[in-house]
Amino acid sequence: MKKCSSRLAALAISALSFSNLIAFAENSENSGNPENSEIISGTWCDLNYEIRDHVLTVSGEGEIFTDVWFADYDLPEWDVYAEDIYEIILEEGITGAGDYAFSHYPNLEKITIPSSFTVLAPYVFYDDLKLTEINGLEHIQEFNFRCLSGTAYIQEHEFVILDDVLYYAEGTNFTVPDGVTEIRPFAFGNCTDSDFIDMEILNPEAEPEDQIWNPILQEYEIILPDSVQKIDAFAFAHCATMTNIQIPDSVKEIGEYAFYNCVNLENLTLPESVESLGEWTFFNCKSLENLTVLNPEMQFADRAFGTVIDIGVSQLICQWYDQNRKLYENLYRQNPLIFDYMSSALSIEFLGAKKYTSVMQDIKESEFEPDLFQQKGILTGYADSTAQDFAEENNLVFHALDQESYQAGDADLNGSVDILDVVFMNRVVVGVESCTPEQLQYADMDGSGKIELTDSMAVLRKLVGLD
Repeated sequence: MKKCSSRLAALAISALSFSNLIAFAENSENSGNPENSEIISGTWCDLNYEIRDHVLTVSGEGEIFTDVWFADYDLPEWDVYAEDIYEIILEEGITGAGDYAFSHYPNLEKITIPSSFTVLAPYVFYDDLKLTEINGLEHIQEFNFRCLSGTAYIQEHEFVILDDVLYYAEGTNFTVPDGVTEIRPFAFGNCTDSDFIDMEILNPEAEPEDQIWNPILQEYEIILPDSVQKIDAFAFAHCATMTNIQIPDSVKEIGEYAFYNCVNLENLTLPESVESLGEWTFFNCKSLENLTVLNPEMQFADRAFGTVIDIGVSQLICQWYDQNRKLYENLYRQNPLIFDYMSSALSIEFLGAKKYTSVMQDIKESEFEPDLFQQKGILTGYADSTAQDFAEENNLVFHALDQESYQAGDADLNGSVDILDVVFMNRVVVGVESCTPEQLQYADMDGSGKIELTDSMAVLRKLVGLD
């Protein structure tokens, strides 16, 4: 792997003279007077840079290299002057910048991006609190994980929309503006932001190193306008706090992994307009117990629905975490949802903010054995439809929209009243299962509006012939 000197090494073996460093430090005390700033110049991975009057200019051909992996990281050597950089100009020929390349620049207010620069890497401008002006954003074709998080720019522009395509969304208002026709990859991949998580300590009396942190999600809904026609691959990947989304009748195509690891997404209906689902579209959507498909000819790609990580994998990972606790406890506190991500082994936070595309390729190449997956969920559609075929091929429960009403007591809606309904109802009562409004309709034997032990007992009495 190409590797440039680290931030610490940059201080020790930089091409800058020691006298220049001292002069720059002295001038930094008068940072409000840029006319008196020292001119600093050098090279980083065959690229040239200069800092003059608080403006960093980078020129040359190629990408600004970084390598971030826990405590081992390489960042551009100008990073040591981050506090004194107010503006960045990337000249034509600069094709990109690696993870965290310009993150944590506390006084950065403006950046200019050339047409040759088309991808924003994960965290590239992360936590640049004063960054309000980004020139050349129209050249960007791919916005990666939290690339604009923590900037003043995103406080004013919760959505980045170019030519009716939504590239990036962040904030608390998730009603997508009308006119958007396409949701690009990773547009909502920032919904794991700690802004949406409250934390509680379950054992406050314990020593700090032994305290157990419990994440409390602030659940929310995403509303799409009727103009949306396509939801691209990974569009809502890792949207952990999303519980509900309405797919409008205008949507025709939903790409692979589009809702990957949306672990709190519940019941969802796909309108008749949806023509196809990509591979693993709803992979590891553990709370999505029922998917309703209104297009009888909609095409399903491999494992488009129902595939989740087996609970045994989570247990193994928790054991592994305990063995390496000291190394990862700080990471866990930074990202309290880490166990959900780790249980699918695809956490962008956990993997050092590497790009989704390279990470997701691992699972396509069968990183996990098939027996680590399980198929669960109910697929609702029309009889003799592609939905029924898919359900039968993947061992999913299928419910027909056009069949007659279920019998009272058929809590799991499998077409018959049996002991499985009693088990299901008892699990709902103790809180280990949830039920849909339709299931409640047939499980609520006494009409109380909720499932109780009296309802499951009523079904059991019916089964043994006492009623």
